[in-house]
Amino acid sequence: MNNLLIGIKTYFLRIYCEIVLISDTNLTVLERIQHFIKSLLAFAPIAFVLNALEMWFMDNTQFTTGVIAVVLINMLLGAYTHKKRGTFNWRIFISKTIMMVFLINITYIVLELIISRAGDNFIVEGFRSALQVATLLYPGSKILKNVFILSKGEYPPKWIMQKIYNFEENGDLTEFLASPTTSEPEEL
Repeated sequence: MNNLLIGIKTYFLRIYCEIVLISDTNLTVLERIQHFIKSLLAFAPIAFVLNALEMWFMDNTQFTTGVIAVVLINMLLGAYTHKKRGTFNWRIFISKTIMMVFLINITYIVLELIISRAGDNFIVEGFRSALQVATLLYPGSKILKNVFILSKGEYPPKWIMQKIYNFEENGDLTEFLASPTTSEPEEL
């Protein structure tokens, strides 16, 4: 990790030096053009990554906002639940929140990269929707579980909690979004 940070710092220092050399009046015009081209080539990968991230964010603004909101609500409600039960610990609170954000990001990025190679079709869009629901449901289910605990099992209804547990188990988006059945749900 330390070598990576040193490499990144060196990369940006090199870009900075190339830019400084462009404005050096002691160099010939040809040397200044060479430094300009080197700095331009050094910025190209950074610009490509930033452009790709911007395009993804513009296409997924609602999803990204939803993830941020759900993680924030989970943090606040989880802290309140643990404070009320007398089990709150700052160190655990911060480490679990950081771990949740890390896991959400890593898992989503990997799965998005995999399905982005499959092209654009109905099946891929269905899988992408299931992936986004599952991503939101990871912190979202924790919110609902905390509400269920705080309401002493009164809210949300047990059938909703059962659908959440089933979706976490099998990932069936159709079953999750289907209308509730008239039969009695299984016990949690």
